[in-house]
Amino acid sequence: MKLKRILSLALSGVLAVSMLTACGIGGGSGIFGAGDQSGSFANTLNSKLDDDTKAVITYRSNDSDLKSAVRSVANAVTEGQANNGKGEAPTNITNTVETLTGYGKLSTDAAWDVATESGTYVKVYVYDATNDSYNTLDEVATAVKNDLQIINLKGATSDKGYNNTYKGNVAAYKVTIPTASSDSGAKDAEAWVIGVAIEQTVTAAK
Repeated sequence: MKLKRILSLALSGVLAVSMLTACGIGGGSGIFGAGDQSGSFANTLNSKLDDDTKAVITYRSNDSDLKSAVRSVANAVTEGQANNGKGEAPTNITNTVETLTGYGKLSTDAAWDVATESGTYVKVYVYDATNDSYNTLDEVATAVKNDLQIINLKGATSDKGYNNTYKGNVAAYKVTIPTASSDSGAKDAEAWVIGVAIEQTVTAAK
């Protein structure tokens, strides 16, 4: 009888978790489907880097602060933000991740110069996962790689005064946002929410 009670309680627990997940509550409201894709995204992104970039940086998925911050903002992405996602995240999303991690803003507007101070910098991307250009992990990794290569880290490693070294981290989540439309045939929104952090360490040249 005792064994039957234990099995019954265990089964009840499994059913409760399943119901919460189906309602979008388990694991954070709004996060469904693929969920955490950080490890796979890091591997895919690294496979797309050219040899010069690979010699300078490798992206990992072991920054718990970054993953926690990106998961938090992914959980709050709106239907409109998901449907309009084509790259750099809205300012409020990026600012939230910067605040939660304590990292500075990672700029990809131009090639980086050799820095004189160490720091860690972050950029957040949102891509509409229902868009044919971004509906696979490979396509999203290509888009992020194309943006990151603008900073040309190979050219920002050393000068007469300083040497710079780099470490990279990523966090990647795929989220589903239930549609607010009551139209028949209306589909839920889906988005990739990606965070990229680059740690820059500066030492004086000898």
